[in-house]
Amino acid sequence: MGGSQNAGHRNRLRHKFELGGLEILEEHEILELLLFYCIPRRDTNKIAHDLINKFGSLTNVLNADKDELTAAGASEKTSEYLCDLKNIFELYYASRCSNEAKYINLEILPDLIYRSFDEDKFAYYMILLNSRHKLIYSGKIKDKESVASSVVAMSGMYKAVYAVVAEYRKASECLCNSSDKEFVNGLSNNLKSVNIRLVDYIIMNKNECYSFRNGQTQRKKVCCKPL
Repeated sequence: MGGSQNAGHRNRLRHKFELGGLEILEEHEILELLLFYCIPRRDTNKIAHDLINKFGSLTNVLNADKDELTAAGASEKTSEYLCDLKNIFELYYASRCSNEAKYINLEILPDLIYRSFDEDKFAYYMILLNSRHKLIYSGKIKDKESVASSVVAMSGMYKAVYAVVAEYRKASECLCNSSDKEFVNGLSNNLKSVNIRLVDYIIMNKNECYSFRNGQTQRKKVCCKPL
């Protein structure tokens, strides 16, 4: 797509967005709009289509890590930009869901965490809070063996006092068994030894979640009580 033709396409897409909002845009068009600010001159239409085709949806594109995006053909700069966008969106959503005093409401955490998991992968996630129970960091954990060390490392970096860890499983797997209880107890004791309190450990799948905080399995979003 030539320079003037590309500029015309961008103007038409922006105009379409201004008239009807995101609701009337296809997923690749929303991704195109986002890429306008990272790629000022090149044709973003093909890049957006390629990424959506590769990952299956806009959500999956934003959930992909830098290496996955680069392997799919995005430049290093574009990959970093999309990863940064996801982090900004998560912080924004967390801020919208917290109360007026800026204390995190643990009742909304499962919904927040659901948005961060790739349903096709077994994954771990952490939420870190400061002494006022305000969310100061959220992010994925590489694997089960890295849970304790990752929480300790990031808590030290962000001066966190409280931690919530979540685990995503396939729907066919049990949400809580004896080995899970043993693991969570061990994790809680390890974190306590370095002055970090494990507020909750949440095991979830696409239909329900189990909260160790209240010892209950509940469907969909709410599965834990506020501090």
